[in-house]
Amino acid sequence: QDLDELVGEADLSRAILLVHVPPHDTKVDRASPEWAPGSDESWDPHVGSIAVRRLIETRQPLLGLHGHVHESARQSGTWRDRIGRTHLFSAAHGGDELALVRFDLENLEKASRELL
Repeated sequence: QDLDELVGEADLSRAILLVHVPPHDTKVDRASPEWAPGSDESWDPHVGSIAVRRLIETRQPLLGLHGHVHESARQSGTWRDRIGRTHLFSAAHGGDELALVRFDLENLEKASRELL
């Protein structure tokens, strides 16, 4: 509800959503098994925000830029994903390097990420 109030009725089709936490159940929100509480097999490695996911699903911004889950690229094998037409990029990184994501809004498919 808070996110809906923040964006109001704005057209998000060309918007960049910059939110620290990634959306739930994506390749950019996978946590490491070391964070699993004990041996509970029901633990879900997807630790992103359900509210952010719902906003993206319903409003479909052009791009979501996220971080927070530093090990997500290592766990999922990628630093990007999509929900519908919305591209999701994560600059979170678990190493000493800085992760730099480069993109052109007119060609998001060709975005790249490099460690500096």
